[in-house]
Amino acid sequence: ANDAAITATFRATDNSPAGLQSWIMGAPQTTYITARSWNVRGAVEDQAKFDEFLRSSFIVRRSGTGNRFVAVHVPFTGDSPVRRVTQLPWGKNGLALKIETAGVVDFIVYQPDAIEHTGELDGQEVRFSGRVALVRVADGKPTLKMIGGGKLQFGKHMIGNTSLAAPLLKVQDDTFTVQGSFVIAPGEVIIIRHGDESTSAFHVAKVSRQGENTIIETQEPPTLEGDVAGSLKMLFFPHAELPGPHLVTSDETSSV
Repeated sequence: ANDAAITATFRATDNSPAGLQSWIMGAPQTTYITARSWNVRGAVEDQAKFDEFLRSSFIVRRSGTGNRFVAVHVPFTGDSPVRRVTQLPWGKNGLALKIETAGVVDFIVYQPDAIEHTGELDGQEVRFSGRVALVRVADGKPTLKMIGGGKLQFGKHMIGNTSLAAPLLKVQDDTFTVQGSFVIAPGEVIIIRHGDESTSAFHVAKVSRQGENTIIETQEPPTLEGDVAGSLKMLFFPHAELPGPHLVTSDETSSV
């Protein structure tokens, strides 16, 4: 295959309007393969029934000496809202994506280190010191967010952040108790860092105080269980055991 991006669209077979569209960025020495594979969740993880539950699969194989796989996966109902995805140059090892929907353009920047890099996106000068940045332009107005960074500038707009971190005290269903005052707003993201350096991310639905501590209710269904003094277990596949200690973190973003 050539370097052009391709799209793969998956639709439900039960007349449901739900679907998934994958925009896959091209690269040299790429082979695309379609297949039927086991639907583990459809079989409710019962290995004896795997052959009865098959789903469509799409495999991307690259045979270069060093390979990078970049894709945007879009869950949708009815029709996919994404019109176009374009990969843009960004530094030596980083990358930038331009994702176009009706009336909105998202720019996502990734770089493997937090060193400040400068580039240009749609004619706007961009400076970023961090790992992942999102610039959303709607009605000509940009909104800036970032993860693991210190500063993001898009044209005349700029943000900076301060990292938050506090011990996790308790897990109950979709609610976490965090030690002390943890200032975060609904819609933001918390990342729980476990003792083995693995992470779990959650979207904040509601925040309240309980004495000196903070109660965070998440948008996701219950995902973890166990005693925070030891290991937490994932309630879904792969049912991993996540050792402690468990630290709740977030990047608190503010305008500069």
